[in-house]
Amino acid sequence: MTVAADIVDYTIQNTQTHLLQLRRPGGHWQGHVTSSALTTATAVFALATIDRQLYQNLIEGGLQWLMDHQNQDGGWGDTPKSQSRLTTTLLCYSALTVSDGSFTYNETVSRTEAWIERTVGSLHVTDVTRAILARQSHPQCVCSAVMMMCALAKRLSPKATVWRYVRPPSFRPSVRSQAIQNVDFDVPLQIALRLVHRHCHKGYPPGKQGRSGNALKKGMALLARLQADNGAFSGSLTSTAFVLMNLAALGDGHHRIIAQGASYLVDSVRDDGSWPGEMPLCVRTTSLSLSALAAAEPPFSDAYKNELNITRDWLLTLQETLTHPVTCAAPGGWSMNDLPGSLPNAYDTAEA
Repeated sequence: MTVAADIVDYTIQNTQTHLLQLRRPGGHWQGHVTSSALTTATAVFALATIDRQLYQNLIEGGLQWLMDHQNQDGGWGDTPKSQSRLTTTLLCYSALTVSDGSFTYNETVSRTEAWIERTVGSLHVTDVTRAILARQSHPQCVCSAVMMMCALAKRLSPKATVWRYVRPPSFRPSVRSQAIQNVDFDVPLQIALRLVHRHCHKGYPPGKQGRSGNALKKGMALLARLQADNGAFSGSLTSTAFVLMNLAALGDGHHRIIAQGASYLVDSVRDDGSWPGEMPLCVRTTSLSLSALAAAEPPFSDAYKNELNITRDWLLTLQETLTHPVTCAAPGGWSMNDLPGSLPNAYDTAEA
């Protein structure tokens, strides 16, 4: 038992030393988030909707990555090692429509359609919508966003009938902060969905079309207030891509909000053409690493204590000091990373 205890102590010390060596300057750990088919598909489609020619290389690079990482069954999961999911597969299926013809994705599309037919029963928009809603694994807002992208890509139906199945939330854009206090999901995405649905859905009641200009003005004003300095919405690549493709569909691809958001997507692409599932979870990774190091048996050396104190101080600088503009969360919480616009949440606050 003595020998075993010595081995355990030695192993713990080696692990602690290795963990400290992985720390970034400033006292934190960065971490690495795997590439995501979901994020890559939405980013590619958003950039193509904004300016197909300007972002041609990024678009084709993302499509090539999607083709190379399609599952054997013909679908896609959220990550290269995930099982195929209907929502992610539909997003990739829609993204493949933006190719300029430089590469051939016919076989990839055929395999995708075969997977959807096996999973849903058909490629009819009614069956697909029913299957998405039946899974109940996503908020209604996400289901609407998926169907919206299918509608913009003209998938599932040769006509504009897909828009009848896009059910945007009842949320109404407003420049008043009280309007977003009780919303339980992504506020910028909800606003964008409402705006593009009003604009693109031909069956919208004629009596409401007259107010579309006023609604657009209010919605864009609120989105401008909710967009972070780096161009992101809700600190999320996927949410930002969804918002951008909606706004670009309104016809003004050069709007300041869209330009800033596109820069955020461009800055986030990886060398292999993919986009990560989310930005690195540096706060979460740092909190867990610090907890692991602090769990060691005392006494600590003064040098070791100083190392941990540096990390603690880095975490303290990231505590929210103001009411969050999107969620209206009170000051005092932490987000999962240190990027502008990230949403504070209970998990990362508890870890910190």
